[in-house]
Amino acid sequence: MVELLKQPNGQPLNFYKQATVIYAGINGYLDKLPIDKVKTFETYVYEKLDTSHASFAQQMQEKKELTSDIEQGIKELIEEVLGQLL
Repeated sequence: MVELLKQPNGQPLNFYKQATVIYAGINGYLDKLPIDKVKTFETYVYEKLDTSHASFAQQMQEKKELTSDIEQGIKELIEEVLGQLL
């Protein structure tokens, strides 16, 4: 979890990006991921939220709550990224 909470100085993350990776951490998705791949996981998640999942990211920004649809989208995104790393 410590790795997930690190942010570059002066570059705070948007809440929806933080929420996505923290959700992955507290729900056990990263338990099988080596610590040295956590930053790679984060990078992939952020890239996907900015590109192929941009409409989903916009939905998260607008609603600012964990609806069942948003939670399902987070799970799918996390599993997609983990599929690339494991």
